[in-house]
Amino acid sequence: MGDFLLDFRDRSRRCTQAEALRFYPDMEVDCVARDAFTLFLSRVGRRELWGPYESPDGIVVGLAGRLALDANEWESASSVVGEGGMACKAVYQAYRSRGVEGLHNFSGGFAIHLHDPGRQTYHLVTDQAGAYPCYSTTAGELYCSHPDILAGLLERAEWDLASMAQFIATGVVSFPRSYYREVTAQEFGCIHSFHLNGHAAPRRSVARYASCEPDGLSGATEDEIAERLAQAIIEASRRRTLPVLGRTAVALSGGLDSRAILCGAERHPGLFAFCAFDEQNAEFRSAKAIADGLGVEFVPFQRPFDYYGDNAEMGARISGGMGELASNHFLGFRERLARLGVDNVVTGCYFDYLFKSLSLDAQERGLLRREHFSAFSFESYLPHFAVGSGFAPAVRERLEALYPAADRNATAPAARARLAMRRTFPLYHEGDNAQRLVPQRVIGWYTPAVDPAVLELARTTPPEMKLNRRVYLNAVRRICGEAIARIPDANTGLPLCASALRLGLNRYRGALRRWIERHRRTIATSESWPNWSYYIRASAKLRTLWQRPNPAARDLIGELSGQPFQDDVAWYLDRQSQYFMRLFTLKLWLDQRTRSD
Repeated sequence: MGDFLLDFRDRSRRCTQAEALRFYPDMEVDCVARDAFTLFLSRVGRRELWGPYESPDGIVVGLAGRLALDANEWESASSVVGEGGMACKAVYQAYRSRGVEGLHNFSGGFAIHLHDPGRQTYHLVTDQAGAYPCYSTTAGELYCSHPDILAGLLERAEWDLASMAQFIATGVVSFPRSYYREVTAQEFGCIHSFHLNGHAAPRRSVARYASCEPDGLSGATEDEIAERLAQAIIEASRRRTLPVLGRTAVALSGGLDSRAILCGAERHPGLFAFCAFDEQNAEFRSAKAIADGLGVEFVPFQRPFDYYGDNAEMGARISGGMGELASNHFLGFRERLARLGVDNVVTGCYFDYLFKSLSLDAQERGLLRREHFSAFSFESYLPHFAVGSGFAPAVRERLEALYPAADRNATAPAARARLAMRRTFPLYHEGDNAQRLVPQRVIGWYTPAVDPAVLELARTTPPEMKLNRRVYLNAVRRICGEAIARIPDANTGLPLCASALRLGLNRYRGALRRWIERHRRTIATSESWPNWSYYIRASAKLRTLWQRPNPAARDLIGELSGQPFQDDVAWYLDRQSQYFMRLFTLKLWLDQRTRSD
């Protein structure tokens, strides 16, 4: 929910406005200016919930992103005197009660800003999962949640071509890098404290308060872990669907994640579920059955044919071009959500990474296609592609640095867990980040997966319990109850209690269905998202954007990919559709950056 820009430079050089943070006219930008700094915060939510707060004793609290508070914390914050958002008042209460330690325990994706003039300190708190981004310039005078906005304030920002090549090759850019050499990400799960000393540059110290490293795997039984996980998801979902948050929309796909969230949600008249689709399909029917079974209002969101093309340019601008626009799932519904009076959108993002095999080295084997551990591979769930020979060594070097050789060659559970965590965190650098960064910046967006109790279980659950969704499926069945568990899982087409035999046999059927769908001349599939191979070939909008003249962008894409730029989009589809979508995302981003430069 919004972005921030923090400027510690001398007043004569400091920003006086930050309109670049306002992606849409209905977004508000708050400014806090003091002798030592100027802070800008953009937001889409209500001021009484999310606006900055200044206490009678002069302490200023600002928030970018969102905190998830319990009902009693919201009620307590409402009693704090003075104008300002209740979320920031809750932060003030915690700081007044426990000092800096009080800033350790918040749930959500956020950057908390707290200025204590009495102690001449400024604290910037990053969330423990890295769900919300925080970048800084090399000089350490400017901090911002969006790298492009930060780079635009520099006299000169040199592109990091190795990062662009890595995005084409792997779908991600390794933390802490960006597309600019002078702009790097700051550590997540930390309190960055600045000592403000008159006119001198602030001195920074960093203290870690949370880690995603699996420093000890649980010895509890699967049932014990599943019960704890079920309770953690319920509590995390309730925190994000409370009536105080206003009209709340839960994205419901009919899979495990979204049904668990809706089952755990706080029921109130402002709660409803929505499902996105091209044509009503099996996933739509499962989602509707779940909502109907829970007595929750269900709203269908049908996508027009060029939903993704129509929202591609704005998606590239908002996301910063470091995540495939094939994952830009929510931006096109922004206006419709606003017309429905929605203040709060909740999705099931990240559970695939945390509690299933998505981040593990695993493969299906045997007649029943059960998941088993496999040898380490740099390529996991995202396909890798070749890039220009001048960039391939740099990409390989980054991958080797990210995954230490000792863990790559080990088979111990702790090593497997460390590799999975390194593939996952920080969350804003993962491959589907356009699905999260875009709504996080311009829609009131939450995900229960970043709740501290959920993250703790993700960190400590043994990897073998994540294979075949074992512990997670166990937890979701506890959350949903028997009736909702009988509704087919949109991903398998079977009830949640289906046997391993039925699941295994159904995998053959699903694989055949997906092969047939990929070769059909229609955009619709039986799952959430479109037939990308057909859409890329058939969309005149996509083709126009791809072919838009920009010699600099075309030459650079040719250099990075190691192949001349081709106007014919079908030429790229001898590989998987992700390859073209990465090039397309980068092309749109380069179009915007070369025009602005």
